[in-house]
Amino acid sequence: MLTVSYLGFKPQELLVGNQTQVTITLAPDATQLDDVVLIGYQKVFKRDVTSAVSSIKSDDIEGIPVLDVSGLIATQATGIQSVNMTGAPAGRGALIIRGNTSIGGDIDADLAYSSPLYVIDGVQTSLEDLAGYGVSNVDFLASLNPNDIASIDVLKDASAAAIYGSRGANGVIIIETKKGVALDKPEFSFSTSLGLQPKPDLVPMLVGAAERQAKMGMIQRWWHTDELQSGQTPMVLTDSINPAFNNNVDYQGLFYKTGIDQQYDFSVRGGSEKTNYRVSLGYDNQEGVIKGTGVDRVTFSSNLNFKAGEKFRNQLITRFTHTDLQTGQGNPYQGSFNLNSSLPVDPAGLQSSLFYITDERVQSLSGELEGKLNEDRTVNFTISNFATYDLLPSLSLNSQLSFVYDSNKKNFYEPSTIRTEGDGFASYALYNRKNLTAETYLSLFKNIGANNDHEVTGVLGNRVDYNKYEDMAMTAFGFGSDAIQTINNRYTQDQISGYTDISANALVSYFGRVSYKYKNRYMIGGNFSIDGSSRFGKDVRWAKFPSLNAGWVISDEPFLKPHISSFIDYLKIRGSWGINGKQFPENYLRFGKYNLGYGGNPYWANQMNVSSYGGVTGVIPNYDQIGNASLSWEETEQWNVGFDLDMFNRRVSLAFDAYNKNTDKLFFDVAFPAYSGYNSAPTNVAGVINYGWESMLRYHVFPRENYLRMELSVGFAQNKNYVSKLPNGNQDYIGSDYGYVVGRPLNLYKMFINDYIIDDLDQLPVNPFTGEPLQGKSAWANIRPGFPIWQDLNGDYLLNEEHDLKLTTDYSPIPDITGSFNINLQYKKWYFQAYSQFSFGADIKNTVLNSYMDSYDRGGDDWARRGLADLSEYTFWEQPGDGAAGVDFPAIYPQSPTLGAFYGFRDNQTLWIESGDYWKVNNASIGYTFDQNDNFMKNIGLSRLRIYGAMLNPYQWQRSKKVVDASMVDAKGHTYGNGYPQARTITIGIDTKF
Repeated sequence: MLTVSYLGFKPQELLVGNQTQVTITLAPDATQLDDVVLIGYQKVFKRDVTSAVSSIKSDDIEGIPVLDVSGLIATQATGIQSVNMTGAPAGRGALIIRGNTSIGGDIDADLAYSSPLYVIDGVQTSLEDLAGYGVSNVDFLASLNPNDIASIDVLKDASAAAIYGSRGANGVIIIETKKGVALDKPEFSFSTSLGLQPKPDLVPMLVGAAERQAKMGMIQRWWHTDELQSGQTPMVLTDSINPAFNNNVDYQGLFYKTGIDQQYDFSVRGGSEKTNYRVSLGYDNQEGVIKGTGVDRVTFSSNLNFKAGEKFRNQLITRFTHTDLQTGQGNPYQGSFNLNSSLPVDPAGLQSSLFYITDERVQSLSGELEGKLNEDRTVNFTISNFATYDLLPSLSLNSQLSFVYDSNKKNFYEPSTIRTEGDGFASYALYNRKNLTAETYLSLFKNIGANNDHEVTGVLGNRVDYNKYEDMAMTAFGFGSDAIQTINNRYTQDQISGYTDISANALVSYFGRVSYKYKNRYMIGGNFSIDGSSRFGKDVRWAKFPSLNAGWVISDEPFLKPHISSFIDYLKIRGSWGINGKQFPENYLRFGKYNLGYGGNPYWANQMNVSSYGGVTGVIPNYDQIGNASLSWEETEQWNVGFDLDMFNRRVSLAFDAYNKNTDKLFFDVAFPAYSGYNSAPTNVAGVINYGWESMLRYHVFPRENYLRMELSVGFAQNKNYVSKLPNGNQDYIGSDYGYVVGRPLNLYKMFINDYIIDDLDQLPVNPFTGEPLQGKSAWANIRPGFPIWQDLNGDYLLNEEHDLKLTTDYSPIPDITGSFNINLQYKKWYFQAYSQFSFGADIKNTVLNSYMDSYDRGGDDWARRGLADLSEYTFWEQPGDGAAGVDFPAIYPQSPTLGAFYGFRDNQTLWIESGDYWKVNNASIGYTFDQNDNFMKNIGLSRLRIYGAMLNPYQWQRSKKVVDASMVDAKGHTYGNGYPQARTITIGIDTKF
């Protein structure tokens, strides 16, 4: 008797007898095929996994017309927060697994996320490794064609990620691409789709005469007669005959348009058992809804598998992606930069529609100016060879050698015709990375005992990883011909500035895993990794990362199974513990920095104003970075307990996990005393704890064998986040607009706390010692009805920034609950699917409304020179009693000549805090699949034809009606609503095989 088994298929027994050659076809096991997961260097059944792992199949994302899958992962797995930074094509986003741990004294809110490690076909990449990280607009997963993805596995706890050692602290996302298969003849696949992005809902702006009338109405409502007659009314409002001030420019009409999305994918696979292949080619062209934005992407992927003899197998993988991103009007040289800068001006800071603008300026704003250059190109190339040699039936030697090249290049030129300075501006930036990785490891799979009751698996190996970076950036301002858009001898030396940089790092890892299973019910295992990094000093260069895990399949216990088998199909409890690490992204942080030549201003830069001495260039210490060879690894210790439950003939499935994740030795800049000569230095002194639970429930409404099938899935995750350690004896850290307090969540708001809008001066509290009422600092205007009154936190009856602008511990940008709700409906060959995600409990800052209103009550005439949004849907204080009635905002009025500014619409006040609750439908699609049972299919030579329609971002509910988009916020909780909108996309497409 011959027994043949293979992962994901039903075992089959065959009586061989005298036969010398037999043909066996294994039937897919529907209940197991779904549960094959990758856990790092091994494939296992989901029933044998004792760690927290979420799996996504290619079927779950098939037919969803997206450029990258980052926005879909959070709809299919719990414990993952998807951060939307922009609605631009291929725009950068972020994924956070089980809470954020990014902390620092001067964080970039676009980058302050603890991003996971990505492993694509065994090639490991952290976002910090990428060329141009922090300045590129392109999302990392946009380099991967979704049609090439076979599976996505998310490793969330320390035990699952421990084998990746110092790279696994923030979780691991493992992506496997599609492979070649043995077929009688080659199988070709072709798919195409056409999408339409309607022009999004625009911010209602008053234009031309409507703007002038509204502003003059404000003046007549709030200014006194003598102020109206003082001649200080801005000329742009009074001189309506002047061609310079009598225009009606609809700026938003210049920016937005209907976007078109085209996708084409072609692939072929085939071969024999000895040699098989898959090759794919994809092209995507997406025009954004903002003029001058879009993306052109070409992807290529090949996978060649061959066997030599019975013991040797080899797989060669090649991927290439070329992305040409059109970034609108944004300058790509302004440091960390996202596509929300693609508008030529912030919609909240639009120039008044009354001002005249030139034709060249109109062309520039509408993205049609030929003399303007704006390129953002990314190239990714990966070649990886994976070889396996079977030393013994149960022991294999594996080797993977990979080379990765990625490059990001930006070219920008702004012609003199649209610059107020009358000169041209050019910039060029280039970021290159080369990565070489070599891995060698042994893998063991051994069954022991007469009944194979004992199963032992193991991995033992070594990894060497080397990265080299080459960066260059240049800018130039100068006069001359706009026909020359590059930086050359048109510019003098004084007009050109820039830098070049070359750096490298290396990481060596030794890793191992061993697991033991008894009677398919009892499982125990452990991982161990030792990593050494060139980024650290020799005394702290090496770190150890252990983990343990165990599981028990209770439902298979003989004493219990007869009593529960009628309603429980499968029940497993599991637990794990482990330590992961993370290294800082800078390559030479352990060394001190020095400046050559001019050192800066000696008074406020703490630098010596010295360029040379005795004809020799001066070498001056950089007092912002002192060498520290003791800088060490960040560490994350995490435990996890959970269970997996299937009930009622697998119609109900429930997975639950509870975890505690303690991250220690995080970097934080510690200020030095002045007498030291240095300003500050990063040190391993901060800590963050994330703890919570997550659950995914799946329910098949009808039996799986029915023609009509419906699966409902709902996921919930609650993550509590708080700071556990800060420098200087856990003292509160208060930054420019955010801060940290031990025992409170990350990134607390620094704000005045709004108490009420005053109706009458008698409402002001009176100082019992002086008899004087509450007042603002001397630089502010005297308080009058209609002004906001903030809490006097120190009780001195004087409102000012020093004592009353504090961290608000009652508000946090971190949500309390996140999750997803999905519907998959199938009737015969029809299908319908809808994926959605939600977030509740976050407090977010409405930066959009703040930007519209802040020019009022601020001094000067900026309010007259800026555009005016239609604010008629909001209520403002206008007369006594409005404050008590609970109007939305204080009195909004143009700054008068005699009344100083009270800054009543300043950004740092709780007035702008809104609910961040939202529920968003990411995708809804419907389709019909023809197969070979349809007679006409044979006539046209197709084996499969799927026709579908889909809509991205069809609906979003949010609690706040004042925020443009509650799903788009940065790490500080500031809304991105004044940037690139997430537009709806209506798509039709076909998918064929032949």
